[in-house]
Amino acid sequence: MQENRLRVGVFGCGSMGAALVTRLLQVKETGGSVSGVVAWNRSFDKTAPLAAKGATVLILFVSIVYMQLSK
Repeated sequence: MQENRLRVGVFGCGSMGAALVTRLLQVKETGGSVSGVVAWNRSFDKTAPLAAKGATVLILFVSIVYMQLSK
């Protein structure tokens, strides 16, 4: 059986978005159903702590569209 794992994108890394990214990274670390977490925020400085935890940070909002189309 093939394992189905999600790559999740979060747009907006304020209080709620940052908490969501942090929790998804915890799920990833424990071998859960998440294979990767991508984060974007209008203010790039808010994404630095998330990158340090292991999230992939996008600089441009349109990058997520490109990533999905290039699969």
